[in-house]
Amino acid sequence: MAGAGPAGLEAGGPAWGRGRRDGRRAGRHRLDGALEPALEAFREALELARELDVKDVIQYSLEGIARVYAAQEKSREAAWLQGAAETLRDRLGFPLNPADVPRHEAGVALLRARLGDEGLTAEWAYGRAMPLDD
Repeated sequence: MAGAGPAGLEAGGPAWGRGRRDGRRAGRHRLDGALEPALEAFREALELARELDVKDVIQYSLEGIARVYAAQEKSREAAWLQGAAETLRDRLGFPLNPADVPRHEAGVALLRARLGDEGLTAEWAYGRAMPLDD
């Protein structure tokens, strides 16, 4: 899944590993309640994953940013990113990790409570339609 590129950007190279580490670091910050550092780390992971074309890290980063946005009460943006991440998972044939299902369902329930059924459906659909190459 990773594209070839400059030294260190190939799968398994130092930059590729940094993208995965950024994603894990972001998750730890988010769990600690440090939302701004988590957001920064997820964005760094996303930027590097896009540069390397590492789709699973892109998807993970989108979902991570969405979780931070939900915690910051940016529900529309969170729904957009969850929709975009779902589209990417579908295109790649990546099912949601079973360990992530309870957290995902809780996040969706939170967004539904804030946006309502129709609002969540509309915002999620907007995210699913977003171009993933931007």
